[in-house]
Amino acid sequence: MNPAFDVQAVQCTAINKTYVATVSKAKVCCPMCDMIQCSLEVQSDLACGCGTYVEGTTTAAASLKSLKAQWSALGCDTIPWQCPAMPCVNVLGGDCQGGWFTGKCQDISTP
Repeated sequence: MNPAFDVQAVQCTAINKTYVATVSKAKVCCPMCDMIQCSLEVQSDLACGCGTYVEGTTTAAASLKSLKAQWSALGCDTIPWQCPAMPCVNVLGGDCQGGWFTGKCQDISTP
């Protein structure tokens, strides 16, 4: 295997790991707040992800855009990732669900 490819794959894997953790942080929302939430669609994973909805006004959501730009700049989207053979669910939107002030964006999908 090409050593440059190995370095690229390691860097891309690290970016993706950070991205996935950041998606989880960007899903935090406020169920009792009177505002539109969970309205930004992103990939759940840069290598093999499907669409998911996050709270778009958070710092974490802004970080996702930066991480995706790093991913593209390194050429990570050209690596033949081994992805599970599972189809993505058609996600229509997101809904903030949970306790009084701390909730999590839940995806709304077609039945």
